[in-house]
Amino acid sequence: MAGAFVPPPPPLPPPVAVVTIEKLQKNGVEEFLGDQIADPMIAKRWFERTIRVLGNLRVPQEQRGDLAVALLQDSAYDWWKRVGAGVPEPVQWATFDRLFHEEYIPEHFVEAKREEFLKFTQGELTLPEYRQKFDELAGFGLDLVPTVEKRCKRFVEGLRPDLSTHLIIAPRSDINALYKNALDLNAALIKKAEYEQTLGVSSAPSRPPPPQKAGTSSKRPFTAPSNSHQSKKVKSAPAQSSASVQKKGKSGDGFRNPICDLCGRRHPGECWYTLGLCLECGQAGHFRKDCPKNPGEAFSTAPAAPAPAAQPAQSQKSAAASSQPKRQASGAQAGKARTYAMRGRTEQSAHDVIMGMFTSSITALIDPGSTLSYVCMPMPVMPNIPRENLDNPVLVSNPLGHSLRLTHVYHDCPLVVQGKIFPASLIELPHREFDVILGMDWLTANQAVVDCGVHVLLLDSLLSFC
Repeated sequence: MAGAFVPPPPPLPPPVAVVTIEKLQKNGVEEFLGDQIADPMIAKRWFERTIRVLGNLRVPQEQRGDLAVALLQDSAYDWWKRVGAGVPEPVQWATFDRLFHEEYIPEHFVEAKREEFLKFTQGELTLPEYRQKFDELAGFGLDLVPTVEKRCKRFVEGLRPDLSTHLIIAPRSDINALYKNALDLNAALIKKAEYEQTLGVSSAPSRPPPPQKAGTSSKRPFTAPSNSHQSKKVKSAPAQSSASVQKKGKSGDGFRNPICDLCGRRHPGECWYTLGLCLECGQAGHFRKDCPKNPGEAFSTAPAAPAPAAQPAQSQKSAAASSQPKRQASGAQAGKARTYAMRGRTEQSAHDVIMGMFTSSITALIDPGSTLSYVCMPMPVMPNIPRENLDNPVLVSNPLGHSLRLTHVYHDCPLVVQGKIFPASLIELPHREFDVILGMDWLTANQAVVDCGVHVLLLDSLLSFC
């Protein structure tokens, strides 16, 4: 019929993009030779790179199998000729995936890597090396750490003990931020160790050493944390006999030590009172009034005149043998946090030392010898700062050797110092001497510098209080 409408022809389908081997190679794909079958990681990296490029170029699924086969060369192609003889063409990607993994990335290798990931620790690795290896092994156990929180938890568990004990309560919402905190903490520990070495400080365990026989020394070399496999050590002073120690005491060297504020005596080294030892014999487990060597009334804490004829006890003989008193380093112990919070005298109140929290004034102890930070006062009910359970309970010990198992923490508590807020994660601790104990985790996070000589604490290099 004249004038009838004739519909236009349908549009032609867009041409199918043809992806060649040359185009794949220009985008980073390499040929696979299969000559290092003993190292499945080589095959795994090649396979993952090939998948990524095929996806970026929008290669259809029906073409991917043939393109992957075309990338096989030498020993790898000889293998494909054996196993792929009966595979219909075009080769399906799922078929190539299954056969390739059976030959070059076997299941027993994957299981071994998953087991290695569960047991992986930092050891002698530097932090960058540990992070790189951790991410590599985590690729085999994505189902083991399905969330960011679990991935961060596993990352902290594998760190060196001196790092993991400080980061045990760190936020776990960003593994990059957690890694940055570990780098900052490691740098602070290295700086602290180098500073102590310049002073000739010999490190010892935080708990009191066992009694030593006369003429022996309990000092051990101090190993500083390092980003390399090398470590620096401080040599301990040679041991001297008890006769030479007594001779020095009679000559007047021992009286150069100032009178101790805690026990009222002159002595070198750390006071036995702070270590929870008997003030008569230096042994643990009893006090001076119950000492079997000199039973009687308890030792008075008032200042007393020096007694030249007194025999020094065993644990202080080795300390007196050195011409300079040694101080113990406050290094963290693996698996147990330490808090040495004892109040020997009451400081006068001053407005520039009072800290505030939840609009209340508090008394805070600045304790570099404490691994973590604690709150000892009753906490108000705050909806934005809940009382949370610790993933790993913390075991703390006091100078008398008593241990407490702590299970609760308050994150991001607002500590106010001179009008500025310094958040703190505080573990609940039943202790009545102080309201808050601020340990190395809070001091490190705020880049604090403690000057014990002038009683000054610098925070962020902007303000100080004493």
